[in-house]
Amino acid sequence: MDPDVIGKIAERKIQEAMDEGVFENLPGNGKPIVFDEDPLTPAHLRMANRVLKNAGVLPEWMQVQRELAQDRADLETFRVRALEEHAKRFPRPKSLPETHSEVTAFHEWHSLIRTGFLKRVKNVNTGVLKLSLVAPFSIPSQSSFKIEETMRQFDLQFPALPISSKATTSTEKSEVTLKQIARERYGTGQGGAIGGWLKAVRMTAREQIAASDDFQSEEK
Repeated sequence: MDPDVIGKIAERKIQEAMDEGVFENLPGNGKPIVFDEDPLTPAHLRMANRVLKNAGVLPEWMQVQRELAQDRADLETFRVRALEEHAKRFPRPKSLPETHSEVTAFHEWHSLIRTGFLKRVKNVNTGVLKLSLVAPFSIPSQSSFKIEETMRQFDLQFPALPISSKATTSTEKSEVTLKQIARERYGTGQGGAIGGWLKAVRMTAREQIAASDDFQSEEK
């Protein structure tokens, strides 16, 4: 029989049933259709998933997927908050910290957020790996982070204070000055001579400071 003829007969029968009220007052009338079966779940897992669903428990892969989504959200929240805090702490070039302690405090904070960011990136990667092990083959895989590239981007987004900051201790400044003088006097190839000369100059400087302190004490 012609398929078109069969289709027309079926449509006529359905219409006659509707006119007679056969489809009225059916259970669930006017409510959305609820599909008990997950089309993405393999047939051999649907029974187990139905039991878990009735018990109010998610299948393992769904639980891992939910945790992974939370880890990604946590990473993004951490990044946004760190950006806001970094903007407050990171000084403009014309207003670099004047004290060594200020620079030290900033670098300690910078190290903390870098460690925290890396930890969260690794949490996401662990979740991606775990999901790939427990999810059905029909579930699309998620991408993980490349650690080195991600942290390189982090360092660009969260720059630390430049080494040439004005916040250099007087000892560091003196040391740099002494080395510059030593190079000018002895050149770069006289390592031993430079070391001896620096030691002598440092000793002389200490003696001068001590003498100055004694002199000030006598005046008092």
